[in-house]
Amino acid sequence: MIRLLILFIALSLSSCSSLELRNLGKSGASAGIAYMINPIAGVASLAVNRHDDQIAKLFAQVSDMNKHLTSIQDTLNQIKYIAIGMMVYFTLQEFGFFAAFKAVSKGVA
Repeated sequence: MIRLLILFIALSLSSCSSLELRNLGKSGASAGIAYMINPIAGVASLAVNRHDDQIAKLFAQVSDMNKHLTSIQDTLNQIKYIAIGMMVYFTLQEFGFFAAFKAVSKGVA
């Protein structure tokens, strides 16, 4: 009788928190059947299903973190190229290239 109750609980309260329809009943059914055959295997099956869901959530967090790291890297690249542009501008101004360009452009026109 207890095994039937556990089977019903495992089927109705699936430990799978995934929103995919194909996963909603599969984990509870497999855990309930495994518990009917061997109670230890049923509990282990529930634990494995719970860990599968936790791993799926962690992979989603990792992909979100990768997106954030990519945006941080893009921002740092922008800062780097702004700094390089400022150094090139300062160097050209320091050596008088802008004055030479003005003189040449006035002479041509």
